[in-house]
Order: sequence, then structure tokens, then C-alpha cells
Amino acid sequence: MKRLYVGNLPQNSSANDLRRLFANQGPVHEVILIVDRKTGRQRGFGFIDMDDLAAKHAISTLNQRRYGDHILTVSEDSTRTWRPANRPRYKTE
Repeated sequence: MKRLYVGNLPQNSSANDLRRLFANQGPVHEVILIVDRKTGRQRGFGFIDMDDLAAKHAISTLNQRRYGDHILTVSEDSTRTWRPANRPRYKTE
């Protein structure tokens, strides 16, 4: 499983729109759009979880592709390592 960074998104992008766009490359497990805490407006980037092979295909196909009036930036997320949702964040004893 890989997490992709998707940048330069139009402000009116929805999670469903991105899911449909990336689903052409392979199964999409999760779409996360980042919003500003104060204004509630989208910040223009998000993250998409996909299988490894589908993620590589999505990067090669969608990076620098026009989406609306924006040129997308799609790359492997390097900010964090992927952690399954059911794995605890902190070790408990």
C-alpha cells in the first residue's frame, strides 16, 4: 500500500471526483482532502491510498496532467510511512 501526495488541486475538488480520476489507474482505498482549520476551505492538496502497482501507474499517468484549470502534482508521499488503520498509533502495555 502506498500513500500518494496530490497537489495543486482546484478549490472545488471533491473526494469523489479524485476517487473517480484515480480509480482508472487501480483500486483507491482512501482519499483525504486537507482543509484549513480556520476557514474550512480546501488547501489545494490531499492524499490517496492505493496498492503499490496502481500507485506507480497513477504517478506516471497523472503527474503533470491538467485537471480543470490546474496542473496536478502527483508523487509518493514522503512525509510519513503508511500505517494500517487498525494498528494502534502508540504502543500500549
